[in-house]
Amino acid sequence: MRALAIAAVLTAAALGACGKSSTSPLTDNTNGKTDTTTHTTTPVDLTARVNELLAEMNSAQGAVSQGAAAGGADLEIPGGIKLSASRSALLTPSGPSFAGVPNDSAAACTFDSTAVRFNCPARTLAGSGLIHIVSFRFVDSTGKAQTHFDTLATMGLIRWTADSGTRSQPVQTMTGPVPATQSTHNSDSTMLTGLHVGQTHAQNGAGSLQQMIAEQGVVDTAFITAPTTSAGIQTSQTVPYPVAGSYTAVVHTVQGKTSSTTTQVTSFDGSPTATLVITFVGGGKRTCTYSMTTTALPVCTGP
Repeated sequence: MRALAIAAVLTAAALGACGKSSTSPLTDNTNGKTDTTTHTTTPVDLTARVNELLAEMNSAQGAVSQGAAAGGADLEIPGGIKLSASRSALLTPSGPSFAGVPNDSAAACTFDSTAVRFNCPARTLAGSGLIHIVSFRFVDSTGKAQTHFDTLATMGLIRWTADSGTRSQPVQTMTGPVPATQSTHNSDSTMLTGLHVGQTHAQNGAGSLQQMIAEQGVVDTAFITAPTTSAGIQTSQTVPYPVAGSYTAVVHTVQGKTSSTTTQVTSFDGSPTATLVITFVGGGKRTCTYSMTTTALPVCTGP
């Protein structure tokens, strides 16, 4: 079956089996008899297919978020929020760690006919307390929004994520952890293409990271913003991490009269190890590598 319409709710019934059983009168030209054998096609579970695609996008986001542990910080602290030991405002914004975050279930998402997209239930992420919101849309070859996933005509899946919240979490300094209040608002829009057999899955998109950190005993609040870009990130269902492409964040930090900007590029080369290169104003660089399949800390060289 070529397509499966979806009404108000994306359920297994609406996105489910696309095959069917049918009794087809086939004429045998040799003896003139009619073949009334029942011919059954193999069902295609579209709900499962969409879930696989969403999980694939989630795993790529998880691989990128792991690199936040290495960015612009002298010391690591739980949760991924960083403050340089010299208090030079080299703060690295990070969303929640998506490693281990449960994938979204397409069957739980409702169809918004006005926006022509599916909205998934908001979730609170364990560990960070951030509210995680996901929505997605199917598009054809012209970029036009579709009301259903069509195995032939659907050319892309656009996924939007938003994470926000305020929580009390210490930041690490040279003298030890300091209590702090951290507010986060991150958003991202990513399109997955190459959905047909024989094509290469690729993710491209853009987003924004925003964070505010108020340390106890420090007058100046740190404000961090970073536009982000995903370029040619290749993924699949067979390998649980990106195998090509890059993710770039231009991190701008203001804390009192001090400001800094770093360009942080995470790249993937087909191995389980990702490389993060942080370029400072003036040309200095820090290079970090980390495993996307373990929880081992990044290994960094440079300032």
